[in-house]
Amino acid sequence: MAEKESSRTWGERVASRYLESMGYEILKQHLTCKNGRADVIARKDDEIALIRVVVRRDPGAGFAEIAPTAELRRSLETAAVRFLKDYDAADFIIRFDTISIIKLDEVRSLIKHHVNALGPA
Repeated sequence: MAEKESSRTWGERVASRYLESMGYEILKQHLTCKNGRADVIARKDDEIALIRVVVRRDPGAGFAEIAPTAELRRSLETAAVRFLKDYDAADFIIRFDTISIIKLDEVRSLIKHHVNALGPA
């Protein structure tokens, strides 16, 4: 269990650094609430992205694909409601992204960012 949590924390950190390099402001990492989770919440311009991150350690397995299921949508929507209760902002577009990471070694990784991965509600 600790290894999985360690991998998740590492993935959140790598995803956040990637997003910052792309001009995003990181608003929160690892938001969990009853029936909801967002690994990273980031803002760019007038959009707030709630992002699920998946890490693979085996480069031969390729990128992990995150299926756009109703369960994933509910989880991210629940996290969005929880986050927005405390976030003082208006007139933002909310979207749900996924980031898949292949961990090559301790300093190198491959990143695949799916913007608006779940499409319209």
